[in-house]
Amino acid sequence: MTEFVVPPRLVAAAAPDGRDEFRGWLNDLPEMVQRIAGQWKLSVGQPYEPGGQCAWVAPAWDRRGTQFALKLAWRHPAAEGEALALQLAPGHGTVELIQAEQTPTTNVLLLESCAPGMSLSSAKPEADRDRVIAGILADFWTVPHQRSQFPDLCELCDRWAQELSTDRTVPEVDPGLARIAGDLLRSLSRDPTEQVLLFTDLHGDNVLAAQRSPWLAIDPKPHVGDPAFDLVMHIGTSYERMQTDPCALVARMADLTGTDETRVGLWVFARAVVERPGKPWLQAAVTALAP
Repeated sequence: MTEFVVPPRLVAAAAPDGRDEFRGWLNDLPEMVQRIAGQWKLSVGQPYEPGGQCAWVAPAWDRRGTQFALKLAWRHPAAEGEALALQLAPGHGTVELIQAEQTPTTNVLLLESCAPGMSLSSAKPEADRDRVIAGILADFWTVPHQRSQFPDLCELCDRWAQELSTDRTVPEVDPGLARIAGDLLRSLSRDPTEQVLLFTDLHGDNVLAAQRSPWLAIDPKPHVGDPAFDLVMHIGTSYERMQTDPCALVARMADLTGTDETRVGLWVFARAVVERPGKPWLQAAVTALAP
């Protein structure tokens, strides 16, 4: 790698209103990548673009020419369990973790490379995406784990509920809807019919075409909780169907995964309120799925 490149999304995340510690982490990235490359005996290429908001990811090759993906992620709560989840989940629809290291500021992961690497959202019709997502989730939910290894979904939902109860500055959130959504976030996360290891961020852009398996998932943000919650990201990023018929989409994904349709719909409603329903597809979901 001749010149160190920072992808645009990372640059935007380090804008003047970003956190000082994150900008400091970004400034230290070139040195960290150089150290890891030497320590793990890797040749590192230019990063994938547009990239993510909290991680620098690039192709890397070992001395035999085997290609991997090198990921350096700024440490924040959502990213803390990724390496452990991947370590526990070989054969469960995710990329393989080859090696990992943790520093006070950074989670470093050497991952199986996905080739050809196109995303599910760009390569498949929506109906096919539904089936792929449902299959990966059903597989991931069977990963053996101990509850103490990962945060409980209650922790995440309590933060969202607190934001809804204290943030009065966003006019598009009706106070009554905010109160209902906050109550649902607290109750749904505490009375699941079953507890599984959740991916929490599975959508078409986090599923890549691969050789070992037709599709492999990347970037889990694991929690333990209600499997119905894990459908929210895919449903919420199916923008056209969310806007035209969110109830049909909820019913389809519940059927494909064997989850409770009512619970899935309530989760989608609550999450749409958290996301501020100013966009047409979010407003449609809030209107159609409100209890």
